[in-house]
Amino acid sequence: MLMLDTANIDKTKELVRTGLFKGVTTNPTILARDGLDQDAIPGLYAEFAKLPFEKIFFQAIGYTPGEMLASGLEIAALGRNVIVKVPASRVGYEVVTELHARGIPTLLTAAYHPTQAMAAQELGCWGIAPYAGRLEDLGHDPVQTITTMVDILHGTGVHTFAASLRSPDIVGILGARGVTDFTMSVEIAEKIIDNPHTLAAVDAFMRDAESMARRAPHRERHRPRR
Repeated sequence: MLMLDTANIDKTKELVRTGLFKGVTTNPTILARDGLDQDAIPGLYAEFAKLPFEKIFFQAIGYTPGEMLASGLEIAALGRNVIVKVPASRVGYEVVTELHARGIPTLLTAAYHPTQAMAAQELGCWGIAPYAGRLEDLGHDPVQTITTMVDILHGTGVHTFAASLRSPDIVGILGARGVTDFTMSVEIAEKIIDNPHTLAAVDAFMRDAESMARRAPHRERHRPRR
């Protein structure tokens, strides 16, 4: 399952027409890039809900379990296709436990270690989002870490949802290693969609097709009689 990691409604509408993306995710940092805060979430949901998305993700925030739980409940109330993102922290684990008890699906986010995948399974989360790019920044092997999470969660129904993707290459490598769920920025999505070599080949196809079309009347005039 491919998701878009963005709060840009116009870009989301444009890219969803490709049929590749089944949902959209945001977090406070993504919102801030577009000059938005948590108060913008209901309006974003109203727009995203008009699109053919299976899942829509928003992140709960708060310094205390009570604050984060209240945020998560507000998000969950938006619609049945919403999944609440919760950081894989001590506070987050408490909040996930409360949300799970209420039947609300959750995604553990900002994950950096395979043991957090074990926590996601134990807590009954819908999934976990390891940060590939940030793992690499820390000097860790993102492929090894994320595929270890996949192995831990194999057969459990918990999704390993790769995030912080910085190139199409890491998406392809992780896909070959068993990762099936990805959330990516608009920039990475467009690089995957618009492969320059494919575009060059399409241009060549069109030039050849147009060239042959111009010659077609000439061939018609010299067609031999039967």
